[in-house]
Amino acid sequence: AGDAASLFAELGRLAQLRVLNLANNDLGEVPDTLCRLAHLTTLNLHGNKVGKLPLALGQLHQLRELTLQGNRLTRLPASLSDCTHLEVLDVRGNSLQQLPPLLGKLSKLRKLELARNKLVSLPPSMKDSPESMQIDLTGNNSLQSPPFSLAKQGIQAIKRYFHSEAYQTGYGSQAATAAEQIAAPSLEHRK
Repeated sequence: AGDAASLFAELGRLAQLRVLNLANNDLGEVPDTLCRLAHLTTLNLHGNKVGKLPLALGQLHQLRELTLQGNRLTRLPASLSDCTHLEVLDVRGNSLQQLPPLLGKLSKLRKLELARNKLVSLPPSMKDSPESMQIDLTGNNSLQSPPFSLAKQGIQAIKRYFHSEAYQTGYGSQAATAAEQIAAPSLEHRK
């Protein structure tokens, strides 16, 4: 742990650092000092043992790619939504149950890798996600809002779900039925 602390202290001094790859280093935590790297565009923490991210993560305003695959995360800090240049977020293979409420506001996000987590719901802000965003929800079979059967169809189906009248009025299980109807329009709509 002492080695990691001194490593992060030294890294915090590299103010112009743009790419940081700390993949597969058995790291258990990410200290706040990492969030001082204002010019960081790529951060790779794949394959560590990180269970929690610094609340100050949103200070990495230039971040374009964040790879957190294969860690022990159960949540992401809400400040992640402040990383307005983020294009790729890879959190596959963690234990996430929910995502930051304003994640859908990340207008430059083009790839969202969420496979093999424990997500129960997606934030309603996903209705504002870019149309062309690729999203992978494989293995999140417990997803209820929107239902997994609908969400696995991609971002357009997710956006339709959160824009649906049933969701907007909060009819609970009826929203799931409505979502299925949104995903598979009746023959009448196809004519």
